[in-house]
Amino acid sequence: MLKKQVAVELMKHLATHDWHGYSQVSRWGDGEGTCDIDIGGKVYHLEQGDRDCSSAVISAYEAAGINCGGATYTGNMRQLMRGTGNFRWHPMSSGYVAQAGDIYLNEACHTAMCLSAVPDMLMEFAISENGGIDGAEGDQTGHESHIREYYNYPWDGILECINREEAQTGTASNAPASTDNSPANTIAGLTGGATRAILVVTDQEEQYYLDGHTIRPIGTIAELEAIKNIYKDMPTITLSKNHFQDLKDLLNR
Repeated sequence: MLKKQVAVELMKHLATHDWHGYSQVSRWGDGEGTCDIDIGGKVYHLEQGDRDCSSAVISAYEAAGINCGGATYTGNMRQLMRGTGNFRWHPMSSGYVAQAGDIYLNEACHTAMCLSAVPDMLMEFAISENGGIDGAEGDQTGHESHIREYYNYPWDGILECINREEAQTGTASNAPASTDNSPANTIAGLTGGATRAILVVTDQEEQYYLDGHTIRPIGTIAELEAIKNIYKDMPTITLSKNHFQDLKDLLNR
């Protein structure tokens, strides 16, 4: 099985399990634990809780082991995901037909993952139960996240996943499930816990969010405040450029 196919199965879980509703506030999960999904004899771990359209797609790919280049929202997915060499861009005018795992993208507003080419089905996170950008954790309506027939949002184009790496089977993924006695402040993959922290790099203005498994750039002050409001005891860690790169290399293995 290809890692791309694993991403499809993980996105299918996100779009159909009632633990995952729509939110632009707690869009990377609730931090309360993981969903453990067995695919091809290997257990993959996804944070419980809500997503929005872009964080769901990015979460599925990164949990499958495909680097998304630090992409965080629809506006930087095309640039950063293409930059990894794992994705190729096709404008809608090109005539390219999306295959399972490819990503429909409207760079200003929305994204969805293709489940199948024939029939053309989409997996997406759409809207909270109250018609807004946030609500109660989980899918309250059965439609906050869903699988549906293709429609034209309209889409700007398709990000084709060209990664052809095989997924390993019969082994744990690189993001082990947390346990009740896991230490609160450890790096995921080293001791079994998961640290959340704001990372500040020496002589660099941009700050980063370590969610326990991956490092994500924080694009705006509003994003930083939203993270701090949810995780009020989150530490801020200052790293040198070399130590920051070492940490990124470790988490990307």
